[in-house]
Amino acid sequence: MAGIIVGIAIIFCVIVLIAIAKDKVDRMVENENIEKIEVDMMNEKEQLISSLSNKYNETPIIIDYNIYDRLRMILIFKDKRIIYLENKEYRFEDILEFSVIKYESNGQAFETKTSLGGLVSRSVIGGIVAGPIGAIIGGSTANKKTESIPTYHNPPELKIIVNDLDNPQIILKDPFRLDMIVSTLTVIVKNN
Repeated sequence: MAGIIVGIAIIFCVIVLIAIAKDKVDRMVENENIEKIEVDMMNEKEQLISSLSNKYNETPIIIDYNIYDRLRMILIFKDKRIIYLENKEYRFEDILEFSVIKYESNGQAFETKTSLGGLVSRSVIGGIVAGPIGAIIGGSTANKKTESIPTYHNPPELKIIVNDLDNPQIILKDPFRLDMIVSTLTVIVKNN
């Protein structure tokens, strides 16, 4: 009988080890795929920059504004007065205006926290003193704390109005380098 139990335990351990090894291999393959996608995106980005640099015979100023998508960038060709934005080229004078949109709420979120230690000890004492009903009453007297937390519904957006009737506005959602983009657009608009 002991031999059967030992055999079952060994089989169980082998199954667990195989599952762990398979999970580790799956994670390695997933990491390799992610790295390949990142390399492909970087190559595509470099090709785009090289192509536009050759077209305008100028090295651009590059502003990456989306940390999750490396192809989301702004390229600025100062001498040619061209800005590449959202996969389209615009002349500086085509940038008519821009604004930063921030969504803030004056409302408050309320979070009620109950001390679990107080809940358990008060329930046990109430149960000893008055039985099940005492446990319920004791637990309900535990300390509760309410906190007000300001809520923000959405991250900021940058709205750019361009001289293009087919697509007159460009919205950059949650741009990573908002201050740099705003400063750059300010210079462009003021010099038009």
